[in-house]
Amino acid sequence: MRHFKNFTKTTELTLVQQKLSENCSIQFIQDESGVDWYVLQKLFQPDTLKIQYDKTGLIIAADKDATKLFPLNCSVVEFADTDIPDGFQPGNFTYSNGVIAPVQIDYVALATAERDRRMTSVTAKNQSACRSSGRWRYNGC
Repeated sequence: MRHFKNFTKTTELTLVQQKLSENCSIQFIQDESGVDWYVLQKLFQPDTLKIQYDKTGLIIAADKDATKLFPLNCSVVEFADTDIPDGFQPGNFTYSNGVIAPVQIDYVALATAERDRRMTSVTAKNQSACRSSGRWRYNGC
């Protein structure tokens, strides 16, 4: 299985690449070894799933057709269909050291964010109350 890491925008283009970039708005990227993405696409097996993941390991995209991926600031690894976990969906899984695993959900962080959102809403409503004739009155917002 192939694994190409850390794609960045190609800064030194060949004359042909420059013309394609200018005339057709084509972008060129290369892996950390300096090999062009369009060249690397041909090295993948046709029946494998190509997985694009970011620097944190979050899987961004996956497809059997490598030409449907554009891994700028990402990496690409291929897997046999039999190695893909049940329920696999890009965005809900991570890749690390050869393993695809579900994203670990931090329920405490989600609950804290929801609490903070609600507190902000209530605080905004309370601040819209105005002081009138010695009493607090809610202005209907």
